[in-house]
Amino acid sequence: MSLDRCVAVMNGKGGVGKTSIVANVGALAAAAGYRVLLVDLDPQGNLGEDLGYTGTSSDDEGRQLLTAVAAGQPVSISGSVRDRLDVVAGGVHTEELEGVLGLRRQRTPEASVIALRDVLEPISDGYDLILLDCPPGGASLQDAALGAARWLIIPSKTDSSSRKGMRTVARRFIDAKNAGASVDLLGVVLFGSSSSATTVREQARHDLAGDLGGVAPVFASVIRHSEASARAAR
Repeated sequence: MSLDRCVAVMNGKGGVGKTSIVANVGALAAAAGYRVLLVDLDPQGNLGEDLGYTGTSSDDEGRQLLTAVAAGQPVSISGSVRDRLDVVAGGVHTEELEGVLGLRRQRTPEASVIALRDVLEPISDGYDLILLDCPPGGASLQDAALGAARWLIIPSKTDSSSRKGMRTVARRFIDAKNAGASVDLLGVVLFGSSSSATTVREQARHDLAGDLGGVAPVFASVIRHSEASARAAR
C-alpha cells in the first residue's frame, strides 16, 4: 500500500538537486491549480530556504512530523507557503526522527517503512500531489520515504559520485520493496549541467541508462546549471 500521488525525490549524494526539484515542481503545480503538499525529510531543512519560510511560523524544524510519527497520529501541516502549497517542515527535529525510526528498524525492518505512510495517508485525499524531499543519508528516513511513495525520481549530476549515490538508492529501493513498499522508479533526471556540455550530458545519459538496465528512463529534460539564478532564488 502506498499513497498513489506521492513522489519521493532521492539520491544518496547531496547537492544533486533534490530540494530544488521538490520546491520548483511543487510551486509550479500549485500555480497551475493543483493542491500540493511538500514534506521535508532532510535535517538541514533547506526546503525553507527555497520557499522563503525559514524562521517563520511555518518553520517548526520538523517538530510536527516527529510528534506525528512518535505518536502514530496524522501529521499536522506546518504551514501554507503559497496558494494551494502546504509544507511539513524539516530541520533539527527530523534528525531526532531518524533516531526514532532507526530503533524501530532494528526491531522490525517493516516498521520504519510504514511509519511515514501511516501519518500521511489520513490527510492525503486533500492533495493532488505530495512530494518528499529526501535526505542524502539516513537509512531509516529513506526507508520511510520509499514506503510512503508510489513513485521515485532520482536526480543525478554527470559525475561518478552521483551515479554511486544512485546505486545506494537502488539498494534502499530493493530493501524497501522486500519490506512491503509499493514504490516504483519513475526515472532519473540530469541536474546542474551546463547548456554547452552536450557531449558530457550524452555520455552521462548513456551511463545512467546502462545503470538502469531499461527499468526506467533518463528523462529527456535536463535541469541546466545557472549559479546566478540559484543564488538569486534563495
